[in-house]
Amino acid sequence: MLMRGLICALVALQLSSPAWAGERSYVLNSYGGWSEKGTVPSGWFRASRADGRWWLVDPEGHRFLSVGVNGLQYRPEPAPGAGRNAYAVSVVGKYGRRSRWAAAVVERVRQWGFNTVGASSDTATWRQEMPYVVALDLAGAAAVRTEQGFPDVFDPSYPRAVSQAARRSCRGVTSDRWLLGYFTDDELPWGDAEGDSGSLFVEFLGLPDRAAGRQALTNFLRTRYGSIARLNQSWRTGYEDFGELGRTPQVGSRIPVQDQDDFLRIVAYRYFRTAHEAIRGFDDRHLILGCRFRGSAPRPVLEAVGGYVDLISLNHTGDRPDVASIRRISEITGRPILISSLCLGPGETETLGQPEEGPHQDSGQTQAKRFERCVKELMALPMVVGYHWCRHADESPGAAPNGETGMWGLVDVNDEPHAQLVDTVARINGTLYLRAAEAVAEPAGQ
Repeated sequence: MLMRGLICALVALQLSSPAWAGERSYVLNSYGGWSEKGTVPSGWFRASRADGRWWLVDPEGHRFLSVGVNGLQYRPEPAPGAGRNAYAVSVVGKYGRRSRWAAAVVERVRQWGFNTVGASSDTATWRQEMPYVVALDLAGAAAVRTEQGFPDVFDPSYPRAVSQAARRSCRGVTSDRWLLGYFTDDELPWGDAEGDSGSLFVEFLGLPDRAAGRQALTNFLRTRYGSIARLNQSWRTGYEDFGELGRTPQVGSRIPVQDQDDFLRIVAYRYFRTAHEAIRGFDDRHLILGCRFRGSAPRPVLEAVGGYVDLISLNHTGDRPDVASIRRISEITGRPILISSLCLGPGETETLGQPEEGPHQDSGQTQAKRFERCVKELMALPMVVGYHWCRHADESPGAAPNGETGMWGLVDVNDEPHAQLVDTVARINGTLYLRAAEAVAEPAGQ
């Protein structure tokens, strides 16, 4: 443990550079936390406010920003149509054993300034003295789901199924101080933005007649309107009774936004409360990291989530963070925000079979510039407590559409780092705590 702490400290010093104004060298502890900034240790990761911004706090009581890499996999699942998994073939031949690969890959990303094993990672990487996260996939336990895969949270069997799923995943890690916390699910179809609540409303309306979710929705509307005549007047429909809702076309109809939002809020409360109770039934120590929203979520969902999670997790795809949206989410939920997947994507010029010194190199340079700009903007926000790069290794050739190589990773399919990208990542990661310390909460009303 002592040796690991010394290595981390040396790495932090080596990664310092004059890239950001006001930076200086600092020392990291064994968890990757900021050794010079501490408070009373709790023995587990937690979230706290200090000096005008949100921080995570590591088990030793030091300020911590979760800087992770997703998809550290010895044998990643091949994408449809990709044929053999080129990365898996490379690393099996290179390392021979999963344990050797895990030790090597975690040490390498540590040298690049990362301190967290992200989602969808091999369990062998959890045993390398680096903080890690566990993804639970609680929605997958539901016996009844909508067409898009959202669980019927009203089904009587749902709470027990979720509890059993949590028990299976939490077992064996509840006493592990290296565990940062749990994601409940990944990118559920909530609707991704303000005023986009209708899709889930329609999904529940489309469930079978006997499904608890459809019955809950029709009961909600029956209570709200009292009679089908009043609903027809509001919806501009001509239904004979509540059992017909959504079953026959109604030209010119419209479902009021208020109906959609209010029902969505009920669904969200049930989802997050059930997940919270399931996890806390087996583990009351580690953080609940939310369900990894796809960029954002409708306001009713955000109004429901805050009381049941410790962090809000957002998956980001695109060149620039939506700063206004991040501020809005933090304001509504009252929670810090983790960018649980930072996915900037390959450059437009990168195509299959092109040489490293040509457009492929240009793509790496473009991606590095995108990364630097994006992380600077993220860490200037006092509610952001870290980010996780979207995947460790590129997709196999042919996995991406239109013949693109899919340069989403930090390494290629031969386990070789993308030099320009990782050099920039290491430099930026090495200054992250100081950049975050400069970001303080804005005065009220700003």
